[in-house]
Amino acid sequence: MKKLCFSSYFKVLSQSKIKISDPDLFRLVVGPFFKNDYEYSADSGDVAKYKKNKGFPSSFQVAATKIDHSILADSYANGLERNINPIYKENIILAIKDLLDSDASLSGSTVIGDNVYFTKQMIIRKNTFSLPHLLANVTIYCLKTKNEETSSIKNDYLESLNPKKGTIFLEDTFPKIDTKLVFTAKKKLFDKTFTEVKHTGSVITPNDSTIKLYTLRLKDREFSFQDINSFINKNIGRYIFSRAKRHEYSVKDDIESLGFDAVSALKRANPGLSLGNHFSEIMLYSFLECSLQAPKIMSKFELDSVSKKFKSSSAGIHLLPSGDLSLKNHQLAFGASHILNDLNSAIDNAFLQVIAIKNNMDNEISIVEGSIFNNTFDPLTSDFLKES
Repeated sequence: MKKLCFSSYFKVLSQSKIKISDPDLFRLVVGPFFKNDYEYSADSGDVAKYKKNKGFPSSFQVAATKIDHSILADSYANGLERNINPIYKENIILAIKDLLDSDASLSGSTVIGDNVYFTKQMIIRKNTFSLPHLLANVTIYCLKTKNEETSSIKNDYLESLNPKKGTIFLEDTFPKIDTKLVFTAKKKLFDKTFTEVKHTGSVITPNDSTIKLYTLRLKDREFSFQDINSFINKNIGRYIFSRAKRHEYSVKDDIESLGFDAVSALKRANPGLSLGNHFSEIMLYSFLECSLQAPKIMSKFELDSVSKKFKSSSAGIHLLPSGDLSLKNHQLAFGASHILNDLNSAIDNAFLQVIAIKNNMDNEISIVEGSIFNNTFDPLTSDFLKES
């Protein structure tokens, strides 16, 4: 019977390694748990036994209870992952899913690792993973679990999973296709302002989903809003104006006026609203560009400016590039955003907006198509959108 334990797990990794020995691979997997090499044994004899059914010393189990999976994941990203053949990354994930699914004795609610949301059921259902985070949690689980002989893991096990590779997506893989649609937000400033909180949570849905969490810098145990104020001030003109309009400022050598004119445009469009009312749309624009890697087509402000007959329900429209080099199946991403003091209410209202966008989809598409042919975009963007 196939099951997930260190023996099967190490055999899977061994089939994916690049020009390193099993002892070196063992060191990359287990070494980060210990401060010094002498604290664990990595000679070839022990590794061969661990690939069968040898149990670990108690020090291994103790170490597995003390390490944080996010710290281990960072170590794996800089060590273990670099020694894995890229063509087998999806296969490793498929193998872990298969090993868990094959073990009927293991409850679906069993936590795999040290993250309470990383259960057997979640891993089996999920399709998008950060490989270092998955491997970190699986290693922790395996070091705590009884090691057993797994003769059912044949030498061609990873290769046999090739037909299913198209169902797995790597969270750390950025779009490979050049959309020729340049990003507008300042990515470096975004990275300095927001820090991503690493986790393995997700929403269990029929389609793939990913939850991304970010935090601001802390000062005296409170969020520091100085960075985000600076970020908005330097990006508000990029949010308000199209690429073509911003190009006009560059041609006139008047780029310094961009931010001031953007604030003035907001106030003219909505005299009764403070800039804080637009905060959620600006944040949506920033995260779609800088986190999702989806360049802006039209911001909420631009949508409201061009919408005549049909009113857009979206808080912004972006282009999500295809990650498949053989296809140009780019997607339009219609954003929803909402900010309230109550997080649950904010999320509920954002999903209500998603429903409104879905019900208004034909009109949303018409707004984009009409803008293309009304010369709203610069020529390069228009030509690309027509082809896509």
